Amino acid sequence: MPVTVCNYVKSAQSGGKFIALRDQADPDSGILVFSDFTRDFQHHDILMRWQKSRGVATPQAAGLAVAGGGWWKLEGDMLVIYGQSAAYGRFEPAWIRERLKPGDFLTETRIDVR
Repeated sequence: MPVTVCNYVKSAQSGGKFIALRDQADPDSGILVFSDFTRDFQHHDILMRWQKSRGVATPQAAGLAVAGGGWWKLEGDMLVIYGQSAAYGRFEPAWIRERLKPGDFLTETRIDVR
C-alpha cells in the first residue's frame, strides 16, 4: 500500500530530512514528510510544520504516531533514504521500501533505502 507524501522541499540541491508517520489504526498506511535543509534543519521542525499545516496539536490527534526519521539526498535520478533521527529514532527501511514508489517525492526514477 503506498504512503501519502508531504513535500515541504524548496530546493533538492543539498538534500534534507524526513519523518515517517504511521497510522495507528492501520499500520500499513502512513505519511512520509520530506523537507530540505533550507526550510527545516531538525526533524522536530518538520513535525511542527506538518502539524500546523493540518491544524492538529499532535500526530496522535490525527490518529498517527511518529515512526522514526532520517535523511534524504538525490544522486542523479535516484532518491537515497538513509540515517536516523536523533529525536525520533530510525525509520523502518522495509516499511518505506514497500510503500514509497519512484516519482512519489520529486522526479526520481529509482529509490535506495539504506
